[in-house]
Amino acid sequence: MMWQSNSYTDTGQVRSINEDSILELPDQQLWLVADGMGGHSHGDYASQLVSRTLSDFQCSIHAGISKSRLVATLAQCNTQLVEKAERDQAGVIGCTVAILQTGSHSIRCTWSGDSRIYRLRSETLKQLTQDHSQQTAVEDRDRLRHPSSLIEPSQMLTSAIGGDGQLALEHCWYPLDADDIFLLCTDGLNKEVDDEEIRDALANSADGNQVLATLSRMYQERGARDNIGMVWVTCSAS
Repeated sequence: MMWQSNSYTDTGQVRSINEDSILELPDQQLWLVADGMGGHSHGDYASQLVSRTLSDFQCSIHAGISKSRLVATLAQCNTQLVEKAERDQAGVIGCTVAILQTGSHSIRCTWSGDSRIYRLRSETLKQLTQDHSQQTAVEDRDRLRHPSSLIEPSQMLTSAIGGDGQLALEHCWYPLDADDIFLLCTDGLNKEVDDEEIRDALANSADGNQVLATLSRMYQERGARDNIGMVWVTCSAS
């Protein structure tokens, strides 16, 4: 498989510091977005630590080895952030993360927090990750008991890198089709652009820069209230 990717990040119109980080490692078939936790100290430090640490990541032909190496690397980041928060008496220094790893026949998503990975296949958009937030947890429980009721949403994260001494990650695997298109994004995008608009942007252009330009334009036009980080990834048969 041959891989192409493009990325975009921006501070937005409200925040003074960009706490989002992005990483493209096409040779290692790994892509990442990370979002420093809003309302906490040093969110930019946290997201940059994760992306900087993973910038030297080396994949393996054995998927299990790559996964264990990735988990160990993120656990190292988690420990560093927890220890720094304790030293600085900063409460929590952390970030969300969403990581896409690809192989010849499948892809793996690894995440903590509410940064997302989407897949467009045959013009159908699917969110491959599930937000680790109190809102999602409450909605899931409510769906089991009261499918028609409405619950006031809450944006409190239930996991993040640096959020706790015990690292909490989730992984999922999906089969790969040759024409799949992926979008990794921080929640700055979802605050301004809905899933249908994301689907249309991905479906209407095969140019990653054009896709990201379309999404960033909508983000800016609607106020760009948060930082944003996006990575567009696609594959084609070699």
